[in-house]
Amino acid sequence: SLHDALPILIEGRTLVPVRFIAESLELKVGWDAETRTVIILDKSFIMERLEKEAPELLELLNTDSSAVLTEEATISGIGNIKYINSVEKSSNTNLKVNIDGKMKQNESAISADLTIKTTGSGLLYNEIKKINREKVTLNIIFDKNNLKEYIKSTLLEEKVGSKWLAMDLGKNISNAELSSNISIEDLINQIIDSLELTTNTYYEINEYIDFICELFGSKHLTVTGRNTRTYTYEITAEELMNMFGKTESDLIEGMDDVDTISAKLKVTMKVEDNVMTSSDVVIEGTIVSNHETTNFDLKLNSKVTSKNKKVSITIPTAKEVVSVDEISE
Repeated sequence: SLHDALPILIEGRTLVPVRFIAESLELKVGWDAETRTVIILDKSFIMERLEKEAPELLELLNTDSSAVLTEEATISGIGNIKYINSVEKSSNTNLKVNIDGKMKQNESAISADLTIKTTGSGLLYNEIKKINREKVTLNIIFDKNNLKEYIKSTLLEEKVGSKWLAMDLGKNISNAELSSNISIEDLINQIIDSLELTTNTYYEINEYIDFICELFGSKHLTVTGRNTRTYTYEITAEELMNMFGKTESDLIEGMDDVDTISAKLKVTMKVEDNVMTSSDVVIEGTIVSNHETTNFDLKLNSKVTSKNKKVSITIPTAKEVVSVDEISE
């Protein structure tokens, strides 16, 4: 086999296994049994393409999150929904959603505590009041050491009361995937090394890179500033659909009476000393269907308030927890 073959001497020439030579040059080697072909892949072409076609993305991804072991941040947001029905005016609705919260991180855990309050008028708001959902709380804790997530929310009280809902994520992710010290190049190499190469692998990888470079290239992701770097990402629903070879007609197909949908996303991230310090997300859109129009917008902000100071996060005890398996039985 490619693995076990040893160098041999034939007619004065030394023949060395291709895998030995290729892997010594840090190339990925595989065997396509169907076509009986040895595949040699130079992984460096991936980084070369990203450096050329999506340099802003690489720069952003290489911010040094490992430099911050502990941090605290505030989370805030405002959302609006305005529904207008020119025929059934009694169903018109104005909703305003306020989001306030905090995020904490230390060496062993990450937590987020959110409060979501809804005010307004109209049919939809009255329905929210009926089920006592004008104020919703959401608490999330992720235990890095044990790869478990805990969720507590007023939305879950009917099923779990005041306890935490626990989910074991260890089956889906590994500590290696959580490592903040791994570089983008190392991560790409890990992914490629896990693949079984075929004669189509190179072309398939290039298709993925085409999509990534189009999605996060300079057209949509820009950067300004020197000491403080500001990254701005903007894209519309129409542009995103076009990347998948779809049109607005494909998007609204199957949606009764919907005439048009428009939406756009803008994300702004600030990085100081190679560490992200704040981010803003803005989503806006309009849905028009016959005599109905719905306008919506959401603005979210997170801002780091302290770094590398003592941060305490309490992991729920066994008595405070209900597992997902228990409530699904």
